[in-house]
Amino acid sequence: MSYASTEHVQLAGDIFNWAETLRSNVEGLAVAAAGTLAVVATVMAYWKTKSWAGTLAAAVLGAVLVFAVKNIPQISNMVDSEVPQEDAVSTQMVTGSYGPLDHVVVIPADLR
Repeated sequence: MSYASTEHVQLAGDIFNWAETLRSNVEGLAVAAAGTLAVVATVMAYWKTKSWAGTLAAAVLGAVLVFAVKNIPQISNMVDSEVPQEDAVSTQMVTGSYGPLDHVVVIPADLR
């Protein structure tokens, strides 16, 4: 007896399309939330300080936050390109014998 039904076949491509659509929606929601947070922080900075310098700083930091959230894949690629891969890094082994030093360095401790 087979439990698999040949009438209702759901392809994996449909699941991948659903997951990609969900990821895209969540990404858009994250950008919208970061933008809202930036606007609220800018308004709150002006409300609390009544200073244009504080307000401008909050606006710039909010813009940086929105930029970072919106460009996460590009920033991740830039970081990955700067960090060398483990197989590309040559490991250097220290060889040689350990022995006493030829000279002793004595520095008096400053206990004041």
